[in-house]
Amino acid sequence: MQETLQRGAEAIIYLKGEEIVKERIKKSYRIPQLDIQIRKQRTKSEAKLMERARLNGVNVPNVRIEDDFKLVMSYIRGERLKEILNKMEPRK
Repeated sequence: MQETLQRGAEAIIYLKGEEIVKERIKKSYRIPQLDIQIRKQRTKSEAKLMERARLNGVNVPNVRIEDDFKLVMSYIRGERLKEILNKMEPRK
């Protein structure tokens, strides 16, 4: 069973068991070959950046599976960064 957590312009993020799945969405307005290239590149870049952050001590999900358009990651329980930032007072 899966629960959709977020649906954005770039991807759908859902919880499947104890894993987060991020699946990049096909864009019908793009030239198909270009769309494939962009989605592959962005997925690969995101996985590399998350690994680099993890190696530098940042608590990010561990990427367990990476394919052309999908990342399967460990689920980290707790408050989302977006929720924490929204509670903060703006700096002047």
